[in-house]
Parts: sequence; structure tokens; C-alpha cells
Amino acid sequence: FMLMLNNSGALSTGLQPTPASGRDALGRSAPSLNITEIAKACGLSVIQLPSNVSQGEIKKALSKGLLGLKSHLLIIDTQ
Repeated sequence: FMLMLNNSGALSTGLQPTPASGRDALGRSAPSLNITEIAKACGLSVIQLPSNVSQGEIKKALSKGLLGLKSHLLIIDTQ
């Protein structure tokens, strides 16, 4: 079980593009990476929650992820 808080950015400095931006470090066009699709390709079951989610909904999603037989990735958008 994995938990990710997604702010749609990367821990970077100097205004570097993020992996999802579609640009490389030199500003050239590059493939845009989608963490949800990568997780699914790795066999994870993805649970995605919006930024305005309630604590109760988070608890339900955590229970589902922890009690499931399959590996889960819980993504909570923070924007």
C-alpha cells in the first residue's frame, strides 16, 4: 500500500519543468508522465481522491487499500 499527496509539482528548484509538464530540463518537448498510468502499468490498483475530500472518505479509502488483497496506490490531490 502506498500513499501519495499530489500537488502536481516536483521538488525542484530553478523553475525546472516537472515530469508531467511535457518539457525536459532544457525546455524541449518531452513525453508527459502520468503517475496514475505508470502505477496501473505496474499492477497497482489506484484510488484517486480530489483535494476537497472529507476525512471520512480518506479513512474509507485507507481501509480499502490496507485490507485489499491487491497492492494499492492512494493518490490525494492537494490543489
